[in-house]
Amino acid sequence: MSPQPMPNPPKKLAVRKIEQSDAAAVQRLYERAVARAVWLPAGVKADANFARASQGEAVFVCHGPEGRLVGILSVWVPESFIHHVYVDPEFERQGVGTALLSSLETWLPLPWRLKCVIANASARAFYTHHGWIEVGSGSSDQGPYALLERRSGPDPDASATTSTRVRSATKNDIPVLVELMREFYTESKYSLDGDWAVRSFNQLLQSTDRGAAWISFLSSDPAGYVVLTTRHSMEFGGLDGFVDDLFVRPAFRRHGVGTSLLTELFRECSKRRVLAVHVEVGSDNAPAQALCRRFGLSNNGRQLFTVRVA
Repeated sequence: MSPQPMPNPPKKLAVRKIEQSDAAAVQRLYERAVARAVWLPAGVKADANFARASQGEAVFVCHGPEGRLVGILSVWVPESFIHHVYVDPEFERQGVGTALLSSLETWLPLPWRLKCVIANASARAFYTHHGWIEVGSGSSDQGPYALLERRSGPDPDASATTSTRVRSATKNDIPVLVELMREFYTESKYSLDGDWAVRSFNQLLQSTDRGAAWISFLSSDPAGYVVLTTRHSMEFGGLDGFVDDLFVRPAFRRHGVGTSLLTELFRECSKRRVLAVHVEVGSDNAPAQALCRRFGLSNNGRQLFTVRVA
């Protein structure tokens, strides 16, 4: 996938280097963000001191409405290594992370690198959407991580990415969803009962407790869809989610459609505090496996057994 240029941040956001007067507000934001990060070990949360964690690094702050501090970033300049990016939980998905990273483009040499904890699904989705690629992996006191890189040119191993538009599906979209599902089943050599599919989507979309669905468009053409279903998990002690359906029409593959769909799904999982995400992938479906790995999904070595009971 080719790196995508950062869109212009909203005008209400302003990024500048940290000043001494910002210290207290920066620490408060850091503490709130760390406390909300369910994927961080308790020991890391207990030692939430931003000044110490960013010692020797260039630190930038982002201010929003009425001068409120809404984001912080620190970078180890000699290696173009981004160490910390934190956004006020109340301002997530409002362009703060994009604004902070965009502020580096005029002076910090590419390529940039950072470590993203694999359990931090929303962050992985954000970086993947903006063209970062995984170039390594490892483990730290925060858990297993992926080493990500943003390069000055396209990833030589990926095809060009075309801009896609993804939106949440509603009941009005059921005819489109059923048609996409029919193509999915035909390709997989399964038959599909259209009336059953309509009823199934109606049940899914009538209550947000069951999950959600998204449709991706290239221009005005439906290019694919994804379905998230959720449940309580005893193993994880809270909600977990399933990528129940993920399909991209053949003509639109290798254009970033699957990445865009999973990006929205993982954002919703973060919003719902979903603790783990699962997906069933065919053993011979290498492209789907590669896409899933980019979002931190991996084979857990278990087998899935299924029986119809009704």
